[in-house]
Amino acid sequence: MKMNDRMENGKKRTGNRKKAGIMAALALSICAVSIPVQAAVTSVVEQRMESVPKAEIKDIENMIQSQHDVQADGFSREYSAKEKERKKQLWQAYKNGTFPEQTIRQVEGSGEAEKGTLCYIRSTGVFQLPAEEMTDEEMLEIIDFQHKMSYAIANGEAAKAARAEQ
Repeated sequence: MKMNDRMENGKKRTGNRKKAGIMAALALSICAVSIPVQAAVTSVVEQRMESVPKAEIKDIENMIQSQHDVQADGFSREYSAKEKERKKQLWQAYKNGTFPEQTIRQVEGSGEAEKGTLCYIRSTGVFQLPAEEMTDEEMLEIIDFQHKMSYAIANGEAAKAARAEQ
């Protein structure tokens, strides 16, 4: 049946079109809202990373390059079940702009690490965790430092050279 025939017979099929139109409008509005929100969340962390002094980023990049025999960051102990759950929440809070008040303390070797306190041992790439459950601040300091390390790698000389080569 052609459109003219349906209209002459009094049968209109506009219900499906209206539903499709409503669904399309809904999908577009969801996309229009979610994309700027995601961009805003990403930009908060990006702004923080871009505000880190270039010398600090270069220092972190050099440290990572010197850890050639270290596969990945380690921890002096495993996270407790409570810490694991809080870490998930704090990662999200960090993405939403909740940053630590201080930066993680860094030491060159394990001999310089004060027992029972949080610090990052540069020579080994190990986060020394306190024996007791960490505070939110301590966990945010770890998250922040991990973001700085990722940023330093992604924006370092080696990454720039690889991108230029491609």
